[in-house]
Amino acid sequence: MNMKKLAFLVDDDPGYRQYVKTFLSGLGYEMLAFEDGTQFMEKLHMNPDVVILDHQLGKDQEDGLELLRMVKREHPDIPVIYLSGQHDIAPVVQALKL
Repeated sequence: MNMKKLAFLVDDDPGYRQYVKTFLSGLGYEMLAFEDGTQFMEKLHMNPDVVILDHQLGKDQEDGLELLRMVKREHPDIPVIYLSGQHDIAPVVQALKL
């Protein structure tokens, strides 16, 4: 029996979510995409094989760095691909340390 790997994507951009979901589904991943941290954290118990996490999730939502801290605290073995287009290097350095 061939089990698909489970990937989570957390990004507030619907077009980007659809693009990544389509791309990784084509590579054999079962994809769950979330537009905010609340939905994402509610499903983290599913123990995905990888999480793709955006740094900036919108004005009124948790930032990606705080979500990264929570993921690593609750599930330190889940690999996280952290996306950041920030001009400030400090958040990126913090993310790498986590």
